[in-house]
Amino acid sequence: MHKLAAKVDVHGLDLINGSGSTIFEDLGFRYIGPIDGHNIDDLVDILKQVKSPKKTGPVLIHVVTEKVLGYPYAEKAADK
Repeated sequence: MHKLAAKVDVHGLDLINGSGSTIFEDLGFRYIGPIDGHNIDDLVDILKQVKSPKKTGPVLIHVVTEKVLGYPYAEKAADK
């Protein structure tokens, strides 16, 4: 827990200092994103790259989507 807390603390300093790494990278994850979750071609390309046998280790893919996009009834009645 001390190591994790130290990494989180260092990440906070990185945010202030403008370092390029993310907290996920500091914890050993390969971070990809944020990407547009409605662009299927990009999603497929990224998933193929992540699946590549050359790449190892945990990966976090940050996908941003809009909840009702593509469903006309829900787009018209966003409150429901």
